[in-house]
Amino acid sequence: MGELHTVVKTYQRDLVADMLTDGADVNELDEDGMSALHYAILLGYPDLVELLLGYGADVNARDNTGWTPLHCTIKECRADTAELLIANGAEINCTDNDGDSLLDVAIDAGVEEFAEFLRRHGARTAAELAEYDAGV
Repeated sequence: MGELHTVVKTYQRDLVADMLTDGADVNELDEDGMSALHYAILLGYPDLVELLLGYGADVNARDNTGWTPLHCTIKECRADTAELLIANGAEINCTDNDGDSLLDVAIDAGVEEFAEFLRRHGARTAAELAEYDAGV
């Protein structure tokens, strides 16, 4: 795991800012394919999310399971952070390595309110995406 991941995980905001200013790779991935942005979201550090985005963090970075930072907002029900990621270009209809869309993940997790939030932003289930791609 990179040093940036460590300081994000231990919420050392000033050190994160210093490291980014000094040229740390904001998109470095750890052994699980997770970026510092994934961790900032999972651990509930919205100010670090904003900081990382300001330094060009990839909102569509995929971990080893195909999860993006937007997937992490579903797990933690962080609509405010999801809104920020979407505003910064997060792909709303991506699928993970199992073929599940973001909306599928939200529905399977039983977070109906979050699923409705995603639908309002244009999210579709994997089945709906397949129908759309097939021109049905």
